[in-house]
Amino acid sequence: MFFIIISWFIMNAKIFRGKRIDNEKWIYGKLRRCFPPPEFKAICTINDELVESKTVGCFTGKYDENRNEIFSDDVIQYRIDNEIVLGTIIDNDDCFIIKTKGSNGFDISWGQEMKIIGNIHDKPELLCQ
Repeated sequence: MFFIIISWFIMNAKIFRGKRIDNEKWIYGKLRRCFPPPEFKAICTINDELVESKTVGCFTGKYDENRNEIFSDDVIQYRIDNEIVLGTIIDNDDCFIIKTKGSNGFDISWGQEMKIIGNIHDKPELLCQ
């Protein structure tokens, strides 16, 4: 029972985004529920609108250098040792990490300047594997 209450609180305290099924536009708000319909395509609802579950991302609570909200699955550009690097924001259950090509991911250093250049759903070619 305690776990269910905690899970409900976390889902309702965070802001999520996902692509609507009917028009593929992004919607932002509270994640209500996820369920697989008979076709086995996972569906979620955000603010009672149907969204594709694979597009659901959680707001990290942080902003890029242009004050855009950073969500999981965003691809960001930042500098490491005067080199411009691309990384994907990954929700790692208890924290958010940056995954770059050839890395297993590392904790985000929120003090550095970051710029969102897209996300893996709108621009899959940016996916950092």
